[in-house]
Amino acid sequence: QLLDALAGALVKYGNMRIELSGYADAKGNSAYNLKLSRLRADMVAARLNRDHDFGNRISVLAFGEENTIALNHTADGRDLEEGRRYNRRVSLRLVDAPPDLMIMLKNDIPTSLRAK
Repeated sequence: QLLDALAGALVKYGNMRIELSGYADAKGNSAYNLKLSRLRADMVAARLNRDHDFGNRISVLAFGEENTIALNHTADGRDLEEGRRYNRRVSLRLVDAPPDLMIMLKNDIPTSLRAK
């Protein structure tokens, strides 16, 4: 539903662009995580372009394991799958969107898992 709404907004607002940023958790090596984060963002871009060709109005960035939003490990170094799950994500930024366009999403990361 969200991606359909975003595609609809791109159709309606011809100057608006979307910047997609892909991320990965910290498991695996950095090069693999960078590639994986790019693939995640590319998949979202492909879905947005499914019914329309927005061309360069959708840009894709990859950050790998940078900019975590949740903990990947406990304080004593144990793996924290629940936290890593939130770091495997694609975020978006609307560029040149009209001021009255609003997209609201709930931040559902539990406080105890949020990266500082």
